[in-house]
Amino acid sequence: MWRKALDNFVRRYGEATIDEIGTDVTHPSNLGPWIHVVRNAETVADAFRLLEGATTQMNSTTRIETLSVEGRTWRGRVHVLHDPALERGGVLSRARRVEISAVPTLFGLPPATVEELASLDRGDGFYEYAATWTVPSPLAAYATLGALFVGASAGVGFAVHDRLGALLGGFFGLTSAAALVFRGLDGATRAIRDRSQSIRIRALERSLELQEVPELTQLGDLDGQVIAGLYRLHARLGSGATGVIYEALRLSDRTPVAVKLLRTAVAADAVAADRLVREAEALRLTWHPNVVELLDHGQLPDGTAYLVMELLRGETLATRLSRQKSLTFRELAPLLDQVCDALSAMHAAGVIHRDLKPSNIYLCDPQQNLRSSNNFIPKDPSAPRVKIFDFGIAKVEWAETRITNIGVPLGTPGYMAPEQESGDGVDLRADLFAVGALAFECLTGRPPPLHARTDTAGRDALAGLEAPLRALIERAMAKDPKDRFPDARSLQVALHEVEISSGTIEKAQASA
Repeated sequence: MWRKALDNFVRRYGEATIDEIGTDVTHPSNLGPWIHVVRNAETVADAFRLLEGATTQMNSTTRIETLSVEGRTWRGRVHVLHDPALERGGVLSRARRVEISAVPTLFGLPPATVEELASLDRGDGFYEYAATWTVPSPLAAYATLGALFVGASAGVGFAVHDRLGALLGGFFGLTSAAALVFRGLDGATRAIRDRSQSIRIRALERSLELQEVPELTQLGDLDGQVIAGLYRLHARLGSGATGVIYEALRLSDRTPVAVKLLRTAVAADAVAADRLVREAEALRLTWHPNVVELLDHGQLPDGTAYLVMELLRGETLATRLSRQKSLTFRELAPLLDQVCDALSAMHAAGVIHRDLKPSNIYLCDPQQNLRSSNNFIPKDPSAPRVKIFDFGIAKVEWAETRITNIGVPLGTPGYMAPEQESGDGVDLRADLFAVGALAFECLTGRPPPLHARTDTAGRDALAGLEAPLRALIERAMAKDPKDRFPDARSLQVALHEVEISSGTIEKAQASA
């Protein structure tokens, strides 16, 4: 199958194009099979050694043996288990070299240079390869810049105060240049480390996504099992990158609840654990009628971590939009009003959600409004009750953990504020940007524009809205945080003013 796929690829794009697909080998969608290497290797040399036990595309019909690792050069042998005739023409070997070259990219480094030692192929199904990788360093560039700085300082000193000035200027330039060089090297090292950590997270998430594909693996059903001696699991409600959510029954009072389980396979992973701890901490801090309620959390003896939350009935805003395509402002206004109420409480508690989007906003059935445990009284009884959930990448101002500091964007493109997408620090105004993006999508039926695009498409999509509503969305989605609303309450007041100017409140009251 691999050979046929490569033959089709070569017919369409040419054999030389195989050498250009190295970045695709470690694309996020292809990172799942690399999880064994990513999770257990601290260095590139470790990763090459671990190829012997990895389950990448390359060794599904081959076996890899490390012969030596010296410095930054790996030498290994590949034993072909399939029909050797498939190796004719060198297409498979060429693709194999590309995959071997991709190993350093798992650590944020450039691809390795791979050489096939063809002279050692004895026709017995063994092929030997040598891979050499480099760790780029901007030392030469910074040293050159430093030398220029030293020369310029000395020249200025000589012009001002002859030889003594030149000496002092040169000394000043030398110390400043040294500081510049060390700072540049530290920044380069940090960038490589951040890229490596980002790839590690993506590999973990992709491997878990693959576990959810029935064709690849059959997962055991936990229906009927009791966890922590307190909760009996029933139907599975959904799954994500790190865990599964079940409907459950709290045995002490027969209350239906939702239980989120972090898989045992990743419970010991620092980043995955941080996500769950962050979600529990954020939910504990932000008790509010429009935020999903945390009831319990803990860890099982086998290492599986869990969260217990109130059970919601209804659908997500994303599901509603997939059915209706868009909402009227009269339908949307009471939803955004509840979102702003929740954000005001969250931000006051020092929590920034950072991933507000339609799939993380739940619209509860009207019946759930009436049987609420926290005496929620909706402003519009006909509107569904909003619940914000999924705080896995929330920012807790005073209790930050390592996932915030990996130097990579966290969030969903289109809903991320520009400063969030660039990996810079964010404050509560990032959530307000997401509210504007939500309003944009709900009212236009189109995904919010990405920052890499021009604003023309966004302005054209909003052209059909009334001027006050259009101005509200544009201000909420302003690229500069200083141009947005200062807080959720200000956005909520502006929303009410638009409701009054459009007559939405009066219409809603009349219909009620």
